[in-house]
Amino acid sequence: YGDQKKEVIFHNGVKREIFPDGYTIVHFTNNDIKQTLPDQTIIYYFADAQTTQTTLPNGLHVRIHY
Repeated sequence: YGDQKKEVIFHNGVKREIFPDGYTIVHFTNNDIKQTLPDQTIIYYFADAQTTQTTLPNGLHVRIHY
């Protein structure tokens, strides 16, 4: 893309978007979504459980159920 964003679509249907600032988002076929922020914080949304888990760079895990 013109803004330096990259997109990879795997044979199994998983799509990964990589942004120039280091932000990455992965869309899984089961509707889960994994975001990795430039500071290495990971935000994972479990679609079936309607739960978001955030893992901070120091290892702390926070879960929120909707």
